[in-house]
Amino acid sequence: MHLSRSATTFEKGRSGNPAGRPELAEELRDRIRALSTDAVSVLEQALHDEDVRVRLVAAQKLLDRGYGRPAQATDVTLTTKQDASQSHLAALIELARRRAAEPVDLVERHRP
Repeated sequence: MHLSRSATTFEKGRSGNPAGRPELAEELRDRIRALSTDAVSVLEQALHDEDVRVRLVAAQKLLDRGYGRPAQATDVTLTTKQDASQSHLAALIELARRRAAEPVDLVERHRP
């Protein structure tokens, strides 16, 4: 069965998951939190592993949890052919022109 592209992609401007990430069940979250001491002990043991890669990952995980991940710099550059406010104004004018071309029904109609 082949689905069309429109059936498999999200509509532009709409979230594919408007409700957000589902929360863990409270019981599961409590069980995971109860194991956190054991998990930290495993990472602590891994700090003394003979493989340097294991030690580095363990150190990174412990530091990330203890101090938070380091901030990452992000460079965002926006380029447009015209000023964004001019683009917005042009879009509003176009919308007004299209609506002005629509017929207006001045007689209120009641549906039974």
